[in-house]
Amino acid sequence: MASALPVFPPFSVHESAADQRWKKWTKRLQNLLVGMNIKDKVRQRALLLHYAGEEVNDIFDTLQETGEDYDTALTKLTEYFAPKKNVEYEIYKFRQAKQETDETIDAFHTKLRQLSVNNCEFTDDNREVKSQIVQGCSSSRLRRKALREDMTLEQLLLSARALELSEKQANEIEHKDEKLETNALHKKRNVRRNQPRYIQDKCPEQRVNRNNKCRNCGGEFPH
Repeated sequence: MASALPVFPPFSVHESAADQRWKKWTKRLQNLLVGMNIKDKVRQRALLLHYAGEEVNDIFDTLQETGEDYDTALTKLTEYFAPKKNVEYEIYKFRQAKQETDETIDAFHTKLRQLSVNNCEFTDDNREVKSQIVQGCSSSRLRRKALREDMTLEQLLLSARALELSEKQANEIEHKDEKLETNALHKKRNVRRNQPRYIQDKCPEQRVNRNNKCRNCGGEFPH
């Protein structure tokens, strides 16, 4: 006598974010298949369609080249639930990408790589990413170097990292000098502020003017 199948919720086709929910649902199904120790791909395929529910089965019947095994069936359904993308719009977004303030060249490169590989369907991702780094980077020094020299993407990234490091080191040195100058100015002001008021108010000219005349005779002093 065959044992009853475990209860597992069917997949809801019409709710929002179907692609993300489908990925989550299939991961849970795969855990169930492992727990049931079902390794045969044909049986896995049958359980996939059984647990997915009537709505998914109706969709599956319309798909082409679904094969006879679990992996092919899963791939076809995943492609169906994947969001439909507009390649031209994705390329437009790629072209608009710029290096943000405080964004490192490696972070910018990763961002462009994700946009390119996942959405744009370029024939040469490295070439397109390199071109966009040249156009969208925040360093004019890097841009001029890239336009002046024939570099690969990796060479461009190495140059960019070296420029970032030199800029960081120069800023640290310059800010240290500025801090020393500021501290010296504050120290000078503090010395003057701590002097007695009558000394602060006096200047050499005032002292000379006050001693020019004798208080008794009104003549020049000293006589």
